[in-house]
Amino acid sequence: MSVHREQSHIAGTFDSRQEAVAARGVKAAFDKVNTWFVFETEDGRWALARADVEPTSPTGTHAEVKPKPREVDDPRPNTIRNIPPLGGGL
Repeated sequence: MSVHREQSHIAGTFDSRQEAVAARGVKAAFDKVNTWFVFETEDGRWALARADVEPTSPTGTHAEVKPKPREVDDPRPNTIRNIPPLGGGL
């Protein structure tokens, strides 16, 4: 999967993730208008890219929805499970 990134938004490439993260901190301190991202390039280097999106602070609380659990099979045997209510409607 390849994601298109405009070269004009890439601020530099680095040999390690730590270097890229440090550079992001410096850029973010001076640039309050854009958001800066660190990502790994296809050749294994790390790049620092600018997005034209204002940085936001977290607001409120984080709520995570858990998936609905799978229905459990009826453990009773078929002969018992398939009996209609009240003895078959007699």
